[in-house]
Amino acid sequence: MAYKPWGTAWRVAALVGCVAVSPVTFAQMAFERTPWSLTAEGYANIVAGRSFDEDGEEARGDSRVDAGLRLLALRHSASGTAFGVRAEVLSSPEDNLQAGERSVLALGEWGRLELGKRQGLPVTLTGYAPNNFTFTGAEFSVSSGRGLDPGGTLATAFLSPALAARIDTISTLGFATTLFNDQSGKLIYIAPKTNGWQFGASYSPDAEDQKSRFKDIAQAGVTREIYTGRTVYKFGGSFAYARGGRDSTGNLTVSDLHSLNAGISATFVDALTLGAAFTYDGDSGLVRGPYLTDAHGVSVSANYNTGPWTIGGYAQRARSEGDTGLPGADVLNVAQFGISYRISTRMRLFAAAYRYRFDDEGGSAGRFDGTVLLGGVRLTL
Repeated sequence: MAYKPWGTAWRVAALVGCVAVSPVTFAQMAFERTPWSLTAEGYANIVAGRSFDEDGEEARGDSRVDAGLRLLALRHSASGTAFGVRAEVLSSPEDNLQAGERSVLALGEWGRLELGKRQGLPVTLTGYAPNNFTFTGAEFSVSSGRGLDPGGTLATAFLSPALAARIDTISTLGFATTLFNDQSGKLIYIAPKTNGWQFGASYSPDAEDQKSRFKDIAQAGVTREIYTGRTVYKFGGSFAYARGGRDSTGNLTVSDLHSLNAGISATFVDALTLGAAFTYDGDSGLVRGPYLTDAHGVSVSANYNTGPWTIGGYAQRARSEGDTGLPGADVLNVAQFGISYRISTRMRLFAAAYRYRFDDEGGSAGRFDGTVLLGGVRLTL
């Protein structure tokens, strides 16, 4: 695909113009009229990128705009419990307009209960922030839509669709449990944080994004935060189970999934954050075949904040069976470095270099090396 910087120029100009002239566009707005409250939030990520193959030759170039609007309406009762509705509308090059996460919910001192289409173990209700059940990431990146975290799929969006799909399949290993980002109808409970501990659990009867590959997804996680002066330590983990799909005769075609993730992070003087995480699936969740290989991954990250600047990066290695009919396993190695500059509370510039090596079935079916360079602007409050 040729690089087409003007393909989305009109959308970029419109979005930047809206933010410049309106104090409410892509900003959080809160309205209260007892006993009701309404919060509206928006974002737009405008990104241009180019990918290069192992010889340094440009392979693809493009630009994209990902945007979203989230609404949260709550009715507050005298008992302290609030009941409400949460909805999200998204826009991307892949889908001009689509419904995002949406749920009905109740929250109070006892925690939060949600029913609707959501990712597993979400903590954030308002505001775009990292998930409490992850330990590594790219703080210089965008915090909603496609991102630059492991498994964030923003960098791979500038690769060929076939290669991107292969990388995206295993890129969350070492970052979170498998299927953590599956958006499907879920029942979710998030406990209040007590003495630094936080617990969450979710259940879905069907992994909708997996096209009947998995049923009965159950996820649970716990984290602990410890504050020592100006240093914050966090550790914990999560577990996911999913029942494998069966054919019309009831025979198992995909084995049951068991995925475990654990990690630790530390933030020093509100500036430097270091993190490490590990995921292990064993040979679960695979299509039946003669070659079964354990799936596992590890990621480490470092992020430093000083004034309006954020600098950071991460390294990741993930291994998983690609085709159980062939010997070997898919292996992904990634190193990423990025930087961002916050112009205001509503605008931030960022840039990153993403280096990958993907060995298809251990390299026996092909090796893909390359780099993605990208930069963009995030508009939000």
